[in-house]
Amino acid sequence: MSLRFVPASVLMGGLQLVLAAATASPEWKILEKFSGSWKGEVKVTAGDGKETSFSTKNAFAPILGGRFLEDKGGAVDGSASQIGMWRYDPVAKKYQSWYFLSPGGEAIQFTYDWVEAEQAFHGTAELGGGMTMEAMDQFKGKDAYEWSIIVKGKDGTVFNRMLGKQTRVR
Repeated sequence: MSLRFVPASVLMGGLQLVLAAATASPEWKILEKFSGSWKGEVKVTAGDGKETSFSTKNAFAPILGGRFLEDKGGAVDGSASQIGMWRYDPVAKKYQSWYFLSPGGEAIQFTYDWVEAEQAFHGTAELGGGMTMEAMDQFKGKDAYEWSIIVKGKDGTVFNRMLGKQTRVR
């Protein structure tokens, strides 16, 4: 049967059932731990050992009918910002996120595993030219999480490390 002959209300009704099941899934419940507003501190260590730090704020909220979790925020001083979208891919059985960053205009796609015993997402992103990012987001209770990113060259050289500590804003 061709889909062009199926009434739109039937198609949309099926879509609504799929969407409802996705947002009620155990995998979505894990993503919901991020929901809300956060503030934090980030420490950046360059490959040469030089350290800098800055304050951040961000907020996570469901978007697009609850199929994605948006992360919007950046540096408190306005020097950098990001928009991210997270989801669970039931076919690959992996979590995914896409981050769009300023001021450089980067777009980065991560793939993650959830490690229940650690209450943590562990992920990677390919940056091109053999460069990779290793990411970790770990919940430290209901109102705190820590994250880290390590950027490496294809030979394993570390170009920078970032460590963030976020606390929920009530």
